Amino acid sequence: QRLSASTGPQKKVLARAARQLGEIVQLHQGLLKERQSVEDGAAGGSHTAFVEAEKGLFPGVVVRIGGSTREVKSPMKTSRFHLQGGVMAIR
Repeated sequence: QRLSASTGPQKKVLARAARQLGEIVQLHQGLLKERQSVEDGAAGGSHTAFVEAEKGLFPGVVVRIGGSTREVKSPMKTSRFHLQGGVMAIR
């Protein structure tokens, strides 16, 4: 409504802003689709995800894979955390 009611330079500025807003909305929708695709792939369980500590872990460290988290309670040497059936396991 504002665009059709404007004239001159103001109309050009509003038209450019409307075009940019449309482009931003399209980019945002594309990013949302891509994010959903990544989340669906991670939740499908077809991928192997792990975190490996080569030199050790200290108490208080929080390991997070996807939506699973685990806090280290005591010092640990070399450890490998992985998702197994949606639950985080340690090797």
